[in-house]
Amino acid sequence: MPLVRVDLSSNALPKLRQTVSDVVYDAMITVAKVPADDKFQIVTGHAADELVFPKEGYLGIDYTDGIIFIQVTWNAGRSTEVKKAFYRKIADDLHSKAGVRKQDVFINLVDVLPENWSFGNGKRRLPPKRLRKPWCKGALNPYASRSRSKKPCSRARLRTRPGGRSRASMPFRRKIGRSIRTSNTSWPGAWAPRPSR
Repeated sequence: MPLVRVDLSSNALPKLRQTVSDVVYDAMITVAKVPADDKFQIVTGHAADELVFPKEGYLGIDYTDGIIFIQVTWNAGRSTEVKKAFYRKIADDLHSKAGVRKQDVFINLVDVLPENWSFGNGKRRLPPKRLRKPWCKGALNPYASRSRSKKPCSRARLRTRPGGRSRASMPFRRKIGRSIRTSNTSWPGAWAPRPSR
């Protein structure tokens, strides 16, 4: 469900605009695995004074008036390697198909959560069912709570999505209960261990 914004010179020919559109869409399908027909793009031409960039270059890269700004807003979750391949394919294809200098291909990716989309009818786009499930605290996914922990999920530390009530499973509670003395149960939520038989 990406939204693509392309900003380039108003002097760019219609053929170049179409090529940029097709190249970005092809990269999304083949590299980023975006669903087919998910093509929402805004292509805008600008006067020379509306495209601002360092004339002397930046980070060893020199730019010309033929610079093309490409911004893609999509769902978070893609790896750094996928993003690198995405950058590379767009620059390579624009160079080979339209003669655009690779140095003039500026790409920015914006990662958002699935609930930030409405495709029409005034309705929020719901996340896929495979994502609407409990996650562990600190799990590396869009719905994980903020935590420094990067340990894999376990039944003992199950947590619902943000906004829901989190709780430990019963085996985990009993495990903690055995390690707490009866005299130290004044804190909220504490419980006494089961008496030994």
